[in-house]
Amino acid sequence: MKKSIGILLLFFLILCVIVAGCISNNGNSEENAFVPDNFLKLTVLSENNTTLTMVFDEDLTSGFHWKLTMGPDDVLKIIADEKMPADDLPQEIEKHKWMFEGNKTGTTELKFEYINQLKNDTPERYAYTIRNTNGNLEILSFSSFSGNRTRHNPYAENAPYSEKIGFTENNTILFFSGQSMSSSGGGANDWELEHNLNYILIVNKTETHNLTDPSDGRYWWEIEGKKAGNTTLSFNYVNSELGLISEIVCEIQINENKEMAILNISYNSIKSDPMPYHAAGKY
Repeated sequence: MKKSIGILLLFFLILCVIVAGCISNNGNSEENAFVPDNFLKLTVLSENNTTLTMVFDEDLTSGFHWKLTMGPDDVLKIIADEKMPADDLPQEIEKHKWMFEGNKTGTTELKFEYINQLKNDTPERYAYTIRNTNGNLEILSFSSFSGNRTRHNPYAENAPYSEKIGFTENNTILFFSGQSMSSSGGGANDWELEHNLNYILIVNKTETHNLTDPSDGRYWWEIEGKKAGNTTLSFNYVNSELGLISEIVCEIQINENKEMAILNISYNSIKSDPMPYHAAGKY
């Protein structure tokens, strides 16, 4: 009899552990639920700068997909266009990867649009300016266009960019410009620069413009190379109540002439932007 009671108690304890585990897991899954726009957009040059790889996360259940538009100048050619499973993301997410190499010397632009043709929506658009010099590729600038940031249709040709990274003065000065808007979800939105300059780079200009305008505030940084080496810059879009919303991380290389090159860029939406997206045609 005592043995039977012991077995029953053991069974009851095991059942309690299983139920508690399920409740805990369900709580975690809700807390860490994947938000569809928490996508990583990654750009990286090969070590010898002869190939360029672009990787974008794509939600198979949303009806959206990435559309690539290349310049008509044949400066680059596609050597790979494939979709791959994303091991670190839910099953419905996959990675869309393009690889490019130089075709002829010149400068061109690559445009990536996240479109849904049935809904006539393009909530995100990204543009890269690439220079090919005898097969040596350089990222000259990166721009993002988001309806969340600018309250403009990002598909329009004259849409203002929400963030831009590029060079001035013969690649000796790197600049960042980021738009900051008021949040309908509460809290203030600000850009912050996180860096480990290691005496390789120096920030020589920090400016803010129209921050009192809830639709047209903008941050501006200029960064100059001081000596040869590699370092990383992170431009973080932060809400005072929600914390980090998105980040743009760049690996920068500086040569002996203090000229800078962008080795890779990753754009990561950490949380949904508290400013709701307005569908095309409703701005």
